[in-house]
Amino acid sequence: MKKSKKAILTVLFFAICMLVGTTNVWAGSVKNLAQQKKESFSTKVDMTGDGKKDTITFNLIRKTGMTEIDQMQVQINNKVVLTKKNLYSMYINVNYIYMSKNREFLEINVINDFKQQELNRLYRYDSKKKKLVKVLDLKNITGYESGRKVVKATSSEITVMHGCQPYTVGYAKWYCTYIYKNGKFKLKTKVVPVKSITHANNKFVIQNTTSFYKTAGGKTVSFVAYPGTVVEMKKIKMSGSNFYIQFKTGNKTGWILDKMCNNKNGPFADIRMA
Repeated sequence: MKKSKKAILTVLFFAICMLVGTTNVWAGSVKNLAQQKKESFSTKVDMTGDGKKDTITFNLIRKTGMTEIDQMQVQINNKVVLTKKNLYSMYINVNYIYMSKNREFLEINVINDFKQQELNRLYRYDSKKKKLVKVLDLKNITGYESGRKVVKATSSEITVMHGCQPYTVGYAKWYCTYIYKNGKFKLKTKVVPVKSITHANNKFVIQNTTSFYKTAGGKTVSFVAYPGTVVEMKKIKMSGSNFYIQFKTGNKTGWILDKMCNNKNGPFADIRMA
């Protein structure tokens, strides 16, 4: 009896191992293919969804006598699938994002001489058009220049890290989740936690009397903070080309619109741009 129970348990164990090995509902990965590449290069990953590695070639073209990359041409198996001109850039970064079969993407990030993104888009291969088609534009999410990159992928969504310098709080970082549906990535939620890179514990000191509002973009005042008051940054909301930032003091929270200011007329003291 004991032997038969042991045999049954052994069979179940191997069956579970085989099941786990073949059906991973959390499948997904992000792989860096190129970091600060300044010259043409090739790599091999599956972009056509057939389970076989395709040869992906990036031709980086410069005008005579120029150091900047003027044109980028991408080929899959020796066929041109994407061409971008007038880039005026120094190098490119490329990530391969695998979510599941037929959900393979390239994140192409083109950086100029000022370390700003000239282009940062996710592309998938369209088997009908025989081209790479854009599924998400990370550069143009807001009107701010910032660093953005995909850091995680599952079978249904990706996580994007945003590093940006809002005028009112300086350099900050936050993470957004995008869901893939109907051939496009959609932002899961516009409101996410945010972390300051320059201010410990997200604490800011008021230097000019500031009104904080109950809702992002609303007109009803939640509280008014006076010089010397310490507030804690909690969340950020991306809305069109604007950022709204939520702060807390005591048991009250409120939002302000991030807008252009300097060290003297901004709401907070000691704002440093990284």
